[in-house]
Amino acid sequence: MDRPKTLASDVYERLRDDLVQGVIQPNYRLRLESMRDRYGVGASPIREALNRLASEGLVDQIDKRGFRTWPLTLPELDELMRTRCWLGEIGVRESIQHGDAQWEERCLIAFHRMEKGPAPINADPVLRAEADRLHKNFHEQLLSACRSQILVRFWNSLFDRARRYQSLSLNPGNRPPRDVNSEHKALLDAMLKRDVDLAIRLHTEHIQKTRDILANAGVLESDKPRATRRRTRDSNKS
Repeated sequence: MDRPKTLASDVYERLRDDLVQGVIQPNYRLRLESMRDRYGVGASPIREALNRLASEGLVDQIDKRGFRTWPLTLPELDELMRTRCWLGEIGVRESIQHGDAQWEERCLIAFHRMEKGPAPINADPVLRAEADRLHKNFHEQLLSACRSQILVRFWNSLFDRARRYQSLSLNPGNRPPRDVNSEHKALLDAMLKRDVDLAIRLHTEHIQKTRDILANAGVLESDKPRATRRRTRDSNKS
């Protein structure tokens, strides 16, 4: 039997969805007063949820000044995608080496559900969230046989941070054409055929294409060190 959610867990999931889906804009001060009204809970569960999100890199905890959403910057995007490629290479190789018939079945089911689910480019936020969930689950299942839940959890965290860039950098009306389903199918086939080199190459190319699309969207901030940006923000606050 599932344990009931705490208020903090419920707020955490709702706030996390809002961040990943781009409902909350970058570089936005997360004030407790407005968040209490938005999520209908007291300050304590909100603070607990924000602390969890800060540990995942989805919000910035400013010393003695609360929390703020991270800006979107090209250097952070490059670092994020580069790390995803590194982790993905390890996860793909290990999953191909150690995956069994049950792993293959999980991957096939995850792909089928994603393929039959809502389109990722969708104006309806509920359907878009479901498409994101199915997409994330597909990639998670591909890496699930790597024998490291730590790697998978970190991968999922980076996936959500990258999804925030996608949500905020591109709107459904101006996304360039891309056959993502074919990319996923080719990656799945390579992994089930146990072709390590091809699977790693396709996985890296899949991530790199996303990086290039986001970098060319023209909405990311230029290079500015986080520490300098934080000091600048703090000095401008009242």
